[in-house]
Amino acid sequence: MNADPTAPQVRQALVSLYGAVAAVVRDDHDAVRMMLTDLTEALDDVDEVLMTISIATLERLEAAVGTSETSLEDSGLTARQVLAMASEYGLSSRRTVHAAAWRLDAVREGDRSRATADIARSRSIGTAFELTYGATALLAAIVAVWANRTGRSPKVAASDLCLAATLAAAS
Repeated sequence: MNADPTAPQVRQALVSLYGAVAAVVRDDHDAVRMMLTDLTEALDDVDEVLMTISIATLERLEAAVGTSETSLEDSGLTARQVLAMASEYGLSSRRTVHAAAWRLDAVREGDRSRATADIARSRSIGTAFELTYGATALLAAIVAVWANRTGRSPKVAASDLCLAATLAAAS
């Protein structure tokens, strides 16, 4: 039995997050909204939500880069292209997507205070929900890159991630 009371919350948040990503790649904006509402209700505050999305994004980015001997830039896919891809989903402004990308460095370095400061600064460009949409769009773009680099459909890959999160939450 898991003695950590927050673990079920985090697992449920990941189900909602990957459900939102699957909805993004299916272009189902109503489902995205529903899943992101569930995500924000599963965690205590927007900082936790945005940090959770950042961690998931970094994990998928590592998987995408780790699928070959080359970096994203070496394969011809630049950070600008990923950002453009995320913006093309039409979920949020380019600025909120960029804010999500900017936050990744602080989260990757484990600097919670800097990540929290980045979130506070990004509140000047969007509401908590808009920032969540931007971060989710960035994650969806990274999932699509990962899927393409592994020869899979982004829709199937996102659905598989959602299923894996659901199974993990059930155990």
